[in-house]
Amino acid sequence: MQENNNIQLEEPSGSKFSAKTITAYAALAVFCAFMVYYGIMALMSPGKKISSINSEFGYKAAEKETVDDRLFSDSSFVRLNRKKTGSALLKWGIPFSRR
Repeated sequence: MQENNNIQLEEPSGSKFSAKTITAYAALAVFCAFMVYYGIMALMSPGKKISSINSEFGYKAAEKETVDDRLFSDSSFVRLNRKKTGSALLKWGIPFSRR
């Protein structure tokens, strides 16, 4: 029986990656990081814009005292309302005495 005694020489161990390959991977990693960041910001921006619009133009709870009571006791307001009421009553044929 003959044995196969072929001896293979080992290649010198060194880096499998050249400087160009490392640079290309680094550029690809930076590009992917930018795309992920841009994608997340693009998804979040409509929500922020809608919330800012809602805060500016959305429903706001009414204040306790929204009407100034002095308005209803103002002489010109009272006179105008009496005039409107009188003309509406006369239109329907209801007599109205003005004070």
